[in-house]
Amino acid sequence: MEFRKATKKQATQATYPFNDPKKSDVILRTSDNVDFYVYRIILSVASPFFESMFSLPQSVLDDTNHPVIDVSEDSKIIDPLLRLCYPVDDPIIMDPIILGDILEAALKYEATEAVTILKSCLRTFTIPNPLQVYIVACRLGLEDIASLAAYEWRSKTIVGSSYVYGTSKISAGAFYRLINF
Repeated sequence: MEFRKATKKQATQATYPFNDPKKSDVILRTSDNVDFYVYRIILSVASPFFESMFSLPQSVLDDTNHPVIDVSEDSKIIDPLLRLCYPVDDPIIMDPIILGDILEAALKYEATEAVTILKSCLRTFTIPNPLQVYIVACRLGLEDIASLAAYEWRSKTIVGSSYVYGTSKISAGAFYRLINF
């Protein structure tokens, strides 16, 4: 995360409720150049990370006189994460790998309630997608979920007969532990 002078390159606005400059006091700009108009107070309550960050001086402004904060995640990750922090309907996430990317951002930004919700959602994918859940859990250091997924995978899979996108994202040691679970 870095502060920089807002560029003149036209950013795209996020969807409701993050698209109204009048109902916000800061802008989160994603890596794919989407502006999320948000309130500091909501993010500060949801995340000690943001609470600490907002206590620092912020001088980078856009045309609306809102500070612009660049984040490294793209809008497909930030949108559902913000929806978990805001008093709006929670997003429906149908892919355990995408859920893992959102969970990784929630962990990074210390959004504790979002982390709790996302971990619970990840567990629901264990029966239909145990290998994908194992990959996400290993990547994020979630040992309890990794063990649950390994048990489920091992109970219905012949070793070596399955491969899913993302397997290359775990270490050989994690894959070895899965095979020998």
